[in-house]
Amino acid sequence: MRPMCQSVFVPVSELYGVSSGTSVSHPANQAVDAEVRKAVERGGSS
Repeated sequence: MRPMCQSVFVPVSELYGVSSGTSVSHPANQAVDAEVRKAVERGGSS
């Protein structure tokens, strides 16, 4: 039986080879469903 491994935090950038520094919008600044729907209806351009 293998010994249990210790859990270690690994940044997603190390798992998937993506660059770090991607900004994540604050929830107060994210689009609501109605805004997304309007953007899709007009072709996705802002």
